[in-house]
Amino acid sequence: MAGAVLGRRRGDGVAADAADRRRRGPGRLLLRRAGRQGGCAAGRVRRAAGVPAGGLPGVRLRRGRRPPLPLAEPGPAGRRRGRAPRVLVSGDPGCGAVATVHLDAPPALVLSVPHGGTLVPTRCAEGLRVPPEQLWSDWRTAELLDLSADLVVPAVVARLSRFVADPNRAPVEPLHGDFWSTAVPARDPVGAPLYDRPLTAEELQYRLELAHVPFHRALDRALAAALHRHPRVLLLDMHSFGLPLGVDVVLGDGGGSTAGRGASEQVERAFRQQGFTVAWNLRFTGGHIVRRWANDHRVDALQVEVNQRLHLNSSDVEAARPNPRPDAAGWLTTRRALAGVIGSLVRSVC
Repeated sequence: MAGAVLGRRRGDGVAADAADRRRRGPGRLLLRRAGRQGGCAAGRVRRAAGVPAGGLPGVRLRRGRRPPLPLAEPGPAGRRRGRAPRVLVSGDPGCGAVATVHLDAPPALVLSVPHGGTLVPTRCAEGLRVPPEQLWSDWRTAELLDLSADLVVPAVVARLSRFVADPNRAPVEPLHGDFWSTAVPARDPVGAPLYDRPLTAEELQYRLELAHVPFHRALDRALAAALHRHPRVLLLDMHSFGLPLGVDVVLGDGGGSTAGRGASEQVERAFRQQGFTVAWNLRFTGGHIVRRWANDHRVDALQVEVNQRLHLNSSDVEAARPNPRPDAAGWLTTRRALAGVIGSLVRSVC
């Protein structure tokens, strides 16, 4: 059963968990290189780039038209678990704020992708000092997780840019300010102003209702559906990074507060078996999405950061160019390796 496999987090009264969490505190690098048993050898690829794969301001979905399925394609009959997924769109009908991969019989694993979107509605683009298509994003994260023909997992994918409203920031005052801490950033990652003027309270509320609320509502529903079938569920909040951290994957658990020891070890093992090097809480310790579930002991939540140098053009990543190009070999290798990680976790937590 999932509950037995995933284990318990710190605070459940298990001394081993507490000691393990202290050992893996924030900023403590646990770098482990996989052996040659990994099937996809992602550790041999060390290149990348980062770019927005989204739309332009004012781009709108036609009524009745579904967004592209972000995480799965039809596969051979009989190999997929459960029925074919339904792709639902919630939020403002003109924008399609959130794409949701829904399964009638979900496994004990849910993915969230809050920063892969690039769409900026016309109203939200007013006053921007930079072209909306150049706003920073976890470039191509949703496409990278277009896993495989025979594997489907529940997923919640933001289609709007994080600069509309960031689902991975708590919707608390101040709402508008620093990129790294506010739900509606007024500045870019290096501190440059994004707008000609501060946004009004009405504009901030509009953005939260357009992008932030629908994302978390969809994620709540996905987790509730999985918990209806399983006593314990694993949430992986998927991101990518361009910083030169010297590691393939950074796993964040809030310094030991958002996932149990068993689940954390399981996820690390799945990545190492596919050839990734792994660090814990290095620069990225987990944001609002995983911390929001820290007090629900039925959910083990981890933030997963994948090095863009694995799958994107390295010169584009180093220069922080918008819309970076995929690396021809690295893209396919990393995509297959991530499919192996997800497949391994689906089998182990169900």
